[in-house]
Amino acid sequence: MFEIIAAQTAKLVNYNPRAEKHGKVKRPAATMRVQVVMQARSLDMLEHGLYDSLYKQIENPDDMLATTTRRFSKMAPFAWAFEGKGYTATIDYGLGGDSDIELTECAVKSLKVTPEENDIVIYDFNINCTPDERESGILDHRIQEDIVIKLIAPPPNTVRELFGEDTEEQEEEDAA
Repeated sequence: MFEIIAAQTAKLVNYNPRAEKHGKVKRPAATMRVQVVMQARSLDMLEHGLYDSLYKQIENPDDMLATTTRRFSKMAPFAWAFEGKGYTATIDYGLGGDSDIELTECAVKSLKVTPEENDIVIYDFNINCTPDERESGILDHRIQEDIVIKLIAPPPNTVRELFGEDTEEQEEEDAA
């Protein structure tokens, strides 16, 4: 499951406030588009073995800085079919503690993955959230700037979620 457990610098690419209908009631909502650069090993949180399928060990002992390289140098960014609900996004406001923006019950979707050289990967994704007036104003003024973010997934509801053992067959059983 996609997460950013340790506070990470990211770019707030876009912030789009809007209203959502909850029955007949309209409530403030927003979509944040975020880009974050992480270690390529983090690909395994999406699918076990994804890192090894996209990166290979460098066989040149003279290159002391790099240890891996992309297997497919012409690979373009690709979408990853993922949508997660119940996330908590914490955005550092610079003073720490109570000043941080904590958005609960967020949805993470539209995940795009860009494998890069030097063992890094760029994640581009949307966070659908319900900020209050103060939070919305702060985020609106941070568009195209760096933010420090943590994105915590909700706890698993089933044993299959806990151990990542969902299969198509099990998903069909759950849908029935």
